[in-house]
Amino acid sequence: YWLPEQRDKELARKGRNFTGHFKNYADPLGLRVAVTDRLSKQFEDGLGAWGIRLGPKARCFGPANDAGGQYLVICSGTMVQDGKDYPAGSIFLLQAGETAPMLQSGADGASVLVLQFPRATSRIGSSRESLKDVTPGHTIPGLAAPN
Repeated sequence: YWLPEQRDKELARKGRNFTGHFKNYADPLGLRVAVTDRLSKQFEDGLGAWGIRLGPKARCFGPANDAGGQYLVICSGTMVQDGKDYPAGSIFLLQAGETAPMLQSGADGASVLVLQFPRATSRIGSSRESLKDVTPGHTIPGLAAPN
């Protein structure tokens, strides 16, 4: 939906937001190592974010994909997957339950942002099922009304 003009068509307001700081650069020392930084607290439903910095031609597994799926965003450098180079700006989607891939950086290293979706819970908005009885424009108790 285009917001704010179509806010009345939203099925539910967003439930929460969090921020983190990711040092978006590959290993400056040129070592073949990978460093993973947790960018958010550990949420009960699996929601989370990590930053992974890989030196040149470094390899590592990303965080376990144990919630509602993940986006892997190549922020800088190059990642190699199945023999193909993926530059900064590339995005991979892992469906819920898919095994986290082996991450391998190119010759210039890479930084990868991992965003993990929460698993479905009884919280309204956490799954399509939780929205089945909600109509557009409905205000959910406990959440702020649209501005």
